[in-house]
Amino acid sequence: MLGFSIYTYYDLEVYFFKLSIYTDSDEYLQLSQKQRTKIDREILHVGNTLDVLRMFIVTPTREKAVVATDLSGTGRIFKFSSIAVAKRVLEVNNVQKCCNGEREHTGGYKFKYEEDYIEVVNKQPKWYDNDYHL
Repeated sequence: MLGFSIYTYYDLEVYFFKLSIYTDSDEYLQLSQKQRTKIDREILHVGNTLDVLRMFIVTPTREKAVVATDLSGTGRIFKFSSIAVAKRVLEVNNVQKCCNGEREHTGGYKFKYEEDYIEVVNKQPKWYDNDYHL
């Protein structure tokens, strides 16, 4: 019997984001170079697998992409394919309430539907002055 596991697309997406978040931790920096290289290759492999799967998967129309902004001051922004994936990866509740404007934030993150986030970003003024970097 062959020894292999079958993972869903969502399982891979959750695993990919958890690995990505882990690489920003102090624990990751304390690993040996060989161990870090192994993790980096795993992230690359899973990321490539997800890219290939995205070409063949049609997202149901009821699922909306979600953008999460980290409030801890790191400035990290994550994009998830759905609210369910965001809840599983970040282990938070009330994501839908944040996206609908009923709550400001939850679990240290602000959430918006992707189309709402893009509208906000596009409305902000762009500064091209070399003396000021805003």
